[in-house]
Amino acid sequence: MNVAVPVTGQRLALGPLALMLTLILVGCGTNSAPSCSVLDVYKAVEEALCHANPDEIRKAFATTDPSHFQSTAIALRAIWDGNGAVGQALPMKRLQSVPVKLAFAPFLAQSIRNGRVEGDLQSIRDFADHTANAATDGSLEQVQAIGLVGAADSNQSVPFLVGMIKKTAYPAAAHIESIRALGLICDPSASNELRQLQGDLQRDSPDLEIVAKAIQERESLNQSWCRQR
Repeated sequence: MNVAVPVTGQRLALGPLALMLTLILVGCGTNSAPSCSVLDVYKAVEEALCHANPDEIRKAFATTDPSHFQSTAIALRAIWDGNGAVGQALPMKRLQSVPVKLAFAPFLAQSIRNGRVEGDLQSIRDFADHTANAATDGSLEQVQAIGLVGAADSNQSVPFLVGMIKKTAYPAAAHIESIRALGLICDPSASNELRQLQGDLQRDSPDLEIVAKAIQERESLNQSWCRQR
């Protein structure tokens, strides 16, 4: 049986085999682009990274099974370094943007500090310091960068954090996050600043509880993260 196919106003008879080959070629052309993937990471993290969506990335980390922590950290280290070979068809340009790096860098910094993966903390510190200083005061980007300053153990930013605490007030997010960040920094200067702040506060100050928790956090670091420098 022949099939009539209209071609430029004429009718051309194609045999069944020729028609089948034509359909195969057309079908292959519609699926030539590789789909995005990341090697050996939790499915939710893979999807979030492929979408390069900061909110999705943070939510994915919160649900990641601990058994995937190390492989996820290894993938993030490669992405941080600009190495797209850790996956396929990754949107590397968007993954290198400031909002996305602020989303995944805290997880990477924590993984380096607790020895889960080897990596360059200094590059994360430099990024966090620059972003915190360059962002508009009180903006979400600055608040997230301040959190990263603490996560990356950036002792070079202690004066900046102290300055933020002094020029802002509770309940400003930048104020609270700066206090918390001091509690994640191993250098003695961070602990000294927290103690000084605690001593200067009035008994009814809303900062008292936040500072006390930061000091407690800082003291616990001596047994864990501060051994990884």
